[in-house]
Amino acid sequence: MRTVTTKKSKTSSTVNDYALAVDSYLDAELGLDQEWDRHPKVVRKYGQLLSDLQNEKETVEYRLKVLEAELDLQIRDDPDKFKLMKITETSIKNKITTMPEHKALSKALLEANHNYNTIKSIMVALEHKKAAIAGRVSLWIAQYYSEPKPTASRDDLQDVKRKTSTPKGLKGRKV
Repeated sequence: MRTVTTKKSKTSSTVNDYALAVDSYLDAELGLDQEWDRHPKVVRKYGQLLSDLQNEKETVEYRLKVLEAELDLQIRDDPDKFKLMKITETSIKNKITTMPEHKALSKALLEANHNYNTIKSIMVALEHKKAAIAGRVSLWIAQYYSEPKPTASRDDLQDVKRKTSTPKGLKGRKV
């Protein structure tokens, strides 16, 4: 019987570190220009990690299918060795599921799926951050955050008042 070694995923411990790091990035209130410059780099970093985790997940899935096929053949070759009374599809499948090698790879697959889904949710959060940055840029362009400024100085207002007021000789007369 083949022994399967399942190594702990090198990314599994770092996924939590990445999740904490992105939380601090999402909560940071940087200048708009800094966020605009930094965001694509962060997205690229997490996109690469997501791709690596998808590859890891698919590799574990493939290894699990190969293991199931190998164990199926071994059980069919010598059912007495595996203490099976009858050789049915269900009994073989149940026997494979209870074997330690299969349990270990199944656990590794669950962990790989969890890591992949964690980083995938981070990518969704980064898309929301992108939309928020774009919204803030739109508000900045529209001068939403600007201070109110008078449109004319006091002297300009007095000049306008003089020009629009009636001349001294015409006060009180009907024109």
